[in-house]
Order: sequence, then structure tokens, then C-alpha cells
Amino acid sequence: MRPGSWPACANAGFVLCRPLPGSVLNMDFWSSLLGELLADNTPLMVLGLLVTYALVRVLCPDERPRLVLILYMVGLHVLLLPVAAYLHHVQADFYPEVRLATLILATLAGIGMINSLVFVVLLPRVGLRSPRILHDVLFGVMSALAVFALASNLGFNVAGLIATSAVLTAVIGFALQGTLGNLIGGLAIQLDDTVSVDNWVSVGGVVGRVTQIRWRYTALETRQWETILIPNGQLMNAQVVLLGKRYGQPLKWRREVDFRVDYFHAPTVVIEAVEHSLLKAPLECVSQDPPVQVLLEELGESFGRYTVRYWLNDPEQEGPVASALRTRVYFALKRARIRLALPSEQVFLTHTDQRATAGQARHEAYKLKILDDQPLFASLSEAERRRLAEQLTYAPFAAGERVLVEGEETTELYILTRGECGFLVSGGDGQSREVARLAAPAVFGEMALMTGAPRSASTQALGDIECYRLEREAFEAVIQARPEVADHIAMTLAQRQMELEAVREDLQRDEDRLEARRWELLSRIQGFFGLRSGEGRR
Repeated sequence: MRPGSWPACANAGFVLCRPLPGSVLNMDFWSSLLGELLADNTPLMVLGLLVTYALVRVLCPDERPRLVLILYMVGLHVLLLPVAAYLHHVQADFYPEVRLATLILATLAGIGMINSLVFVVLLPRVGLRSPRILHDVLFGVMSALAVFALASNLGFNVAGLIATSAVLTAVIGFALQGTLGNLIGGLAIQLDDTVSVDNWVSVGGVVGRVTQIRWRYTALETRQWETILIPNGQLMNAQVVLLGKRYGQPLKWRREVDFRVDYFHAPTVVIEAVEHSLLKAPLECVSQDPPVQVLLEELGESFGRYTVRYWLNDPEQEGPVASALRTRVYFALKRARIRLALPSEQVFLTHTDQRATAGQARHEAYKLKILDDQPLFASLSEAERRRLAEQLTYAPFAAGERVLVEGEETTELYILTRGECGFLVSGGDGQSREVARLAAPAVFGEMALMTGAPRSASTQALGDIECYRLEREAFEAVIQARPEVADHIAMTLAQRQMELEAVREDLQRDEDRLEARRWELLSRIQGFFGLRSGEGRR
């Protein structure tokens, strides 16, 4: 093959695959290519791209997509260099235009790398974060100035082009008025700083968290795992609600949950039962200042409508928190024997159904069996246990609820019939830690019932549990009628305490200590129930 017909793509790898003059193979072409490389600082630009990519990949990998455009510009610049060298070698008329294109690509790539290094790598490291729209606008302005400066230096009549293109500029401006409106809107949002990234907002019925404010749009991520792009111009003209935001105050979003209770129950009883349950064991993501409130909102035809008002710290958790709160309300009403309102179409019958009577009898027999199985009540006669069984109150709790609270001076006893409880004790740092667990069937809270002692630990439901509650007044009637019961109960309590201490301290059974503990507890029981000394002895 003659040298003059050697294809250019085999010689230099560029796309003009046609026979070239024989002079292409001499050193003048390679000199031109080397001159283009050095004139555009291409090796330095490639090195800068590698350094920028490495820093972004290590320090902020989520920002790597920003480098894609820079990579394309560097790649296109490298592909155009052999073309520019060849055109310069053969003295082509349109070499200046290609030369300008290579310079513009190199300059824009350099501006993009500097932009990324400053705004993505450097400023976040020193604690300064700038909005994304600022990066985009600066890149656009600097790129436009660089293009005009390069064109002027290469002899292009930029001033004449601007002066003779007023009509074209007006047409383009009219066509891009929406884009310009979005750009100006994005700048106004950033400068005003009313809406910022991570704010939860409601725009036109769409609720979401602001994740980005770009030059064209603002991105909202919804709880449905959707991303809504709202043009900045539209955002400027719409009513925007900032959820839970008040200047100078922490994030608190007031929410409400309704429930209905019929008129068989006084509003004060309903409010006290629900409030006590919700305040005793706060829900996660619910603010305690101000505290949860229960209000009577409406007196309907056959029911009262109540509202639980609470303040949410994290709007993203609105659904789960509302569900957990409704569950707490349900269990609290169950424990208090308060019925939720029936539909207004419900027919109320006044006679007693046989099946209801049979069900009640089975329930009473079940409560009696609960007492029969507990050693604490072994000294009671069947008639006494039956009277106590009639006084047992069904008391279910939802997972996470506090049954007892450390330090409270309450006197009821609980019999756990299903589920498991954890016992929590406050530490020196104010945090509660679990020290023991109790699984059904079991009894807890007996010391407060028998002696009136404050609760020594909090009891928390580890899952949904079922309990029966025995009040002090019910047991007082039994012990006043037969004071000798106190002695057996004192012995049972003393044995339980000594067994627990033996496990904790690895001690042997000590009869003297047991007897001393029994007398101590018996004295406290007698004092609490107003018995004379010696009445409770066997």
C-alpha cells in the first residue's frame, strides 16, 4: 500500500477514515497533535479528573453522578484533539471552529472539576453546606463567561454577534420564560430560606420531605416512596404549608386521633382512663412537651366523640404512631370496662340472653381458677376466693405499655394470665434498664397491695398481655373478716423475697432470717390494714 493511501484511523485512531496526503505520516502531524495537547493542558486536565473522581468516590460517594457530565466533556475533548491537529496540519479553513470547540470542552471540564472540589469535597469538610442550585447557577454563569472570553481571544466577533441577535434573543427568552421563571424561583427560595432541604411540606395536597432544590424544580419524597418534582415557578405561586415548623421552636406537628364512646360512661372517667395510659408510657416520636391531651370534641346523638391530641416529632412516622396510639386507646378502654360506641342502627335489648348468662358464668369460673392456681391465695377459703374473683377486673395491655411505674403509690395487684412482662429500674443516668422478666401465669404488685409500699420497679408489657387487676378494697374486706390470713400471706411474701435474694447473692436458706422477715412483713400488713398487733398471727 502506498503511503499516501494509508488510512488516518490506522495512524492516529481518529474518525476521518479516508486517504490523506503523504505528509500526514511525517513528524509534522505528531508535532501538531503534541502542540494541541500541551496548549489545552490535556494531561493536567486528565490528571485533575482522576484526582477529583478519587476524592469524590472516597469522601462523598453519593455525589459521583455529578462527574458524569465532566467525564463526557473530557472524553469528547480528547476525541477532537486529533481532528484539530490534522486540520491544523493541512491548514483547513474551519480549523479555528474546531480549535474553539476543544478549548470550550476543556474549560467547561475544568470549571466542573473546580466546582465539585469546592462545593462537594472542601466546604462540607469544614462544616459549610451550600444549596445545589448555587452550584448549578455558578457553573452556568462561569461557563458562559468562559465561552465568550475564549471566542473573543480566537478572533470571533462576539460583540457583533450579540448586537445583531436581539430578535433571536427575544424569541429564545420568550420560549424559555418558564425555565427562567423556575430558575428565578429556585434562587428566591434559596435566598429566602423559608423552605429548605429536610423540611416536611404540604403543597396542593401533596405531603413530602424536601430532598433537593434544583435550578428547575424542588423534589419532594413522600411516605409512599414516591418523588414529586414541583417546578420552582409553581412552588412560588402555591400555598406551601411547613409541617411542624415554628420559628425558634423544635419540630412538633400536632396530630389527632378520634374515638367514640357511648353515654354509659362519664366523660371524666373516659378521659382519665385514656390519659393515664398514654402518659404512663410515652410513645416513640411523640413529644412530651406539651403532653398528650384527651378532649371531648362532640356530643353526638348516641355517643361522645373524643380526640387524642398529640405532637409528632417525625412526620414520616405519622401512620405507625397513629396506629400504636389507637391500640393504646383500645386497651386502656378495655381495662377500664369502657365500651366503644356501637353503630347508631344497633338495637338494644333489655332482656338477658341465655348465652350471655352462660358466658358470664364461664368467665367467673375462669377467674376463680386463676386465684386457685396462685399460692398467695392458698390460705383463703373457696368462698373467700369466690368473693375476690367477683372483684377481679380484666386488664389487657398493649406491647410497650407500662403496667406499673416505679415510685408510684398505687395499691392494686395484677395477675398475669397471658404474655410476658419486663421489670425496669431507673439508673443513676436517668435511663431505665431491664432487671428481670416474668411470664404467665404469675402475680406481681403484691407488696403494694399488702403493705402500701411504693412501686420498687416499673413493669412493662413485652408484648400484648392479659391481666386481671385486684384492688386493695376487695382484699381488705377478706382480711378484716379473717385477720389470720395475713400471717400466711406474710410467710408467702417472705419466702419469695428470700428465694430471690438467695438467687442474687448465692445464699443458703436461713430459717432465722426467714422468720424475721415474716414478722416484719406481718407487722407492715397489720399496720396497713389497721389490724391490732397479734390479730394476724396463727
